[in-house]
Amino acid sequence: EALLQSLHPVTLLASEPLVLVIDSEKADTLGIHSTDDLLAYARAHPGSLRIATGDDGWIGHLAFGLLRSMSGVDVQRVVYKRMYPDSDVITKEHAVELLFAPANGVKVAVERGQLRVLGTTADPMHPQSYQGVQWPTLASNASLAGYTAYNHFGLWAPADSDPASNRILQEAVAQVLAKPEVRDYLRDIQAVGGGGPPEALLELEHQEYERWMRALSSSTR
Repeated sequence: EALLQSLHPVTLLASEPLVLVIDSEKADTLGIHSTDDLLAYARAHPGSLRIATGDDGWIGHLAFGLLRSMSGVDVQRVVYKRMYPDSDVITKEHAVELLFAPANGVKVAVERGQLRVLGTTADPMHPQSYQGVQWPTLASNASLAGYTAYNHFGLWAPADSDPASNRILQEAVAQVLAKPEVRDYLRDIQAVGGGGPPEALLELEHQEYERWMRALSSSTR
């Protein structure tokens, strides 16, 4: 709160969702090939599934908390001391069954068939696709309707900055993000461009606060 009060919003630059992947061998053994399968198994075997995420405060923490809070399933979180775990925790160490990570953090293991994508944390209106294959969104499951979790990259200015100059900067960013080559680049790295007005970035911060409160509430139940 103190940090936000010392800054003025300029614009959202881009947003990056995560993917939820499962160890391919475990998927076959447990019969988990979709979000429906995952939730059904978790309800039938409470506490038996382990999901790796990055450290507290990173986006994987939010994705995990929302998954538990919204679906009501009992799954274990295994924390790794970085933004997100390396895919080796599944493909080599087999320390967990599932993993939340950005697409670029798991795509090689997915290509090799070591990991399978169960769903993404993207908004169903902006699904992720890779090599011509569209990945399902977790929010497409009835138990997770409205579920999203993104890394948001915003541009902020000091509180004493000139609002008119900030508006000009916001408009310049929007023009850059509208360029076809920039849109293609963002798509290639599985990100969604921003460029909206300052008020939209501030509203997004308030929405993220509400998501975090809901996600953190799952750890107290």
